Amino acid sequence: MEDLYLKYYRELKLEVEKTYKKTYPSCALPIEEWKGQQIVNLQEELISRAGGSISEKWFYTHIKGGTGKVPRTDMLEILSKYCGYRGWEDFISKKSDNSQEFQEMHLAEKGKKSRKKIHFLALALTLSVLLILGIFFIFIPSEKVIPEYVFCFIDADNKKPVRDSLIEINIIKEGESGFYKNCDKNGCFSLSTEAEKITFIVKAPYYKTDTVVRVLSGNGGSEKIKLHTDDYALMIHIFSTSKIEDWKRRRAQLDEMIADNAKIIQVSSDYDNHSMELYNKSGFINKMTIPAKSLKNIRVIETVYEKGKISVLRFMQMSE
Repeated sequence: MEDLYLKYYRELKLEVEKTYKKTYPSCALPIEEWKGQQIVNLQEELISRAGGSISEKWFYTHIKGGTGKVPRTDMLEILSKYCGYRGWEDFISKKSDNSQEFQEMHLAEKGKKSRKKIHFLALALTLSVLLILGIFFIFIPSEKVIPEYVFCFIDADNKKPVRDSLIEINIIKEGESGFYKNCDKNGCFSLSTEAEKITFIVKAPYYKTDTVVRVLSGNGGSEKIKLHTDDYALMIHIFSTSKIEDWKRRRAQLDEMIADNAKIIQVSSDYDNHSMELYNKSGFINKMTIPAKSLKNIRVIETVYEKGKISVLRFMQMSE
């Protein structure tokens, strides 16, 4: 049965590729060779058309890598809906060579769920009996509930949620190394803790990095936190994706943004290639304004400011 599901999963990957190429007809690569901007485009497509998304790591593991295993059903549901089906089961039904094959798969899945339910009920009954007997001999303390806190990020200017799966949270713990969490599609993350105070660093593309410190109530709750746009980083990205009409004005704007001794580093967008290239200020400005040699479709990774100007800039050039 697993082999049969793998067969339909491979067909689903081809459907995803065809659906994507209807929106991006310039993409000639098979889905297994996508990287960089193609993956970003697919994530945005899934969010807008299927109400969910996949991580870059998931793409490399299940689509590019090919583990030989069928992914979780919830991910298959998202991909199936993106291709126009009601869900994974509807996709299998439409793609089955005959109705008997689908009925056999459906009955096998139903039987598997029924067996799990029987096992669960038997286990629940056994545990219930043991619990009732135990009450007569021991005192069972009530389970301690750890409060949960939810933090959501909004744009400081328009007050709308920052919906970006690339929002990265580094939670700082005193005397320990920090640990990272990613926000969900709504720009939120949750944390269960008994601590009295929390400190975390939030990083998001084209927003200023911020360190947040909160004294916790001990009762859980939610809070909206404002993120401020990294205007210079956003302008550099826009410059790289728009047509140059007044190159002298653009050069002057870039000169105003960037410090004279700035360190400007281009990293490769190819995850299998760890090459880098270093620019000085004038070399970078030339690359941004000379049409024949210009940098296109820049994604800014990091900016560091000194006296109101960019002193460190890290970026990658994405595929068009």
